[in-house]
Amino acid sequence: MKKTLFFAATVAMACLFTACEDCDDCATGSLNPPSKVNAVSVTEVQDALYLGVPNITLTQALTADTTLTIPNSYAPNQHLILNLPAASHSITINQGSGFTGSLPVLNLDTQNADDLTINTPDMSVYFSGNVNGTLTSTTGPNTLTIKEEGTVDTLAVQKGNVYVFGTVSNYGTIASGSKIVRAVSSGQQLVNMLAQNASYNNGVVLTADIHDVISTNVNAPYVIGLESSRTNPATAFNATSFDGYIFDGNGHTIGGAGLNSVLLVCANSVVVKDLTIHQNANEKSAAYNAVVSGTTLSEGNNGISIYRSKNVVLDNVKVIGTDKAGVIISSSTVTATKLTTESNKLGGVNITGGVASQYDGDPAFTFVSGNLSEQDHGDKTGPYKLWVDLNTLSSPTDYSVTFKTGNWESALNPSNSNQRYYYPVK
Repeated sequence: MKKTLFFAATVAMACLFTACEDCDDCATGSLNPPSKVNAVSVTEVQDALYLGVPNITLTQALTADTTLTIPNSYAPNQHLILNLPAASHSITINQGSGFTGSLPVLNLDTQNADDLTINTPDMSVYFSGNVNGTLTSTTGPNTLTIKEEGTVDTLAVQKGNVYVFGTVSNYGTIASGSKIVRAVSSGQQLVNMLAQNASYNNGVVLTADIHDVISTNVNAPYVIGLESSRTNPATAFNATSFDGYIFDGNGHTIGGAGLNSVLLVCANSVVVKDLTIHQNANEKSAAYNAVVSGTTLSEGNNGISIYRSKNVVLDNVKVIGTDKAGVIISSSTVTATKLTTESNKLGGVNITGGVASQYDGDPAFTFVSGNLSEQDHGDKTGPYKLWVDLNTLSSPTDYSVTFKTGNWESALNPSNSNQRYYYPVK
């Protein structure tokens, strides 16, 4: 009885607020909404949304298709939990306005919906539950996240990116500029996902550390893009369907063994973020025992190689303990923020024109922030924090290095005039 009276009081407050939403004295925060409401009807759910209640559950299953509006009734950066048992009906969630607060981040659980339309172009949404038909998504510049327990028959995207941790059986129309980022948890899954040339293959997000030795017969076990398109002079810098690919490490670590590197980037505007590359003992052994044309390489691997690709972004990436270089920038343009290189035998970042002529691909590196922690031996012979292989360039000045943090200077390698290395001013 008390709960019924309390909710009735909040509904009355919502009606009062709705009637005077243009009045400065009726700011959302002054209503002091309850932290949680169990509603018995769609009307009560909507009233609670107007109040800015952050946790709302509809206790009765829907009896008809339903439309709800999420207003800007919330505190900044607040999350809204909304639980709606759909019972084989369709639900539309719209974004509203007219209130004095902010739009929330929506955590939506809809069980057994026929169709679900999320029309919230300025919001981020987390979805769990199941949609038997089509989930049509319009979200803000961040993402719709389909959580692990979410299942969707068909996903259609009109705006925003979508991270898929759950299950999507079919992909409908994907808007231009929207990206589908799918979860992987093993090395073979990662290889398979990276190889798919499909409209819904725009990125991967790791859900576990990956230390599988997949293959030592390729330049790198994990390749973003088409390496073959980069080796052809006529197409070396052309756009491909992998441009803009997102490799989200999600805080995890990958290893692996190939002929050259662990991760190879062969596409423009790729983003690699929140990732650590660190080979374990088995992966290093496999790299040293890789065989090409009957010859054992015995050279180890680089961490990340970026090959003839423009506008690549490294964001919060660590490369640790490789037996070659941490990062190779080969006729590519790269910007790095929060980049860490540590204990890589040859050094942190190597800038090169590659083994063939560049085809107008002068390498360029912008170091925004991070820690290139490699230390030379005291005689300026390496391993270097950053060095340029001048003899691979069309001319010794056909490259660019820009530091946004600290004061750096450079010098020629005293024992190799084909190398210029960079170090912070002490």
